[in-house]
Amino acid sequence: MHFLYDDEGWKLLFAEVFGKEYLCNPRLEEIGREIARNCRGLPLAIVVIGGILSKLDCTYEVWENVAEKIHSITATAANRCSEILSLSYNQLPLRLKACFLYMGIFPEDYEIHVSKLIKLYMGSRQISKSS
Repeated sequence: MHFLYDDEGWKLLFAEVFGKEYLCNPRLEEIGREIARNCRGLPLAIVVIGGILSKLDCTYEVWENVAEKIHSITATAANRCSEILSLSYNQLPLRLKACFLYMGIFPEDYEIHVSKLIKLYMGSRQISKSS
């Protein structure tokens, strides 16, 4: 995977937030392009931030707040990717944070079926049947 050019980064961010069928407000596009640029061409960072934005209000003010957080992270952090993942992790509800951390027991690139993972979560009391 290569670093993305600014326009590619914006297209990926747009797709993550809106899908394909959406006419973006020009002010929102402006701040969205800034957000994508602040991800420094890192596809993983853009996808994570897109996931966060897709769950927030689609207003200029909200996006500007996210842009400021990303800018401060990328301007000061040596390890940008982990900082951006941390931003995503911090947005999770407490019960999902435990599930996310539980994934650390698996080796990198390990494939696990969702049904098995749910059973493991239930066995370790991370989630209940009613969840």
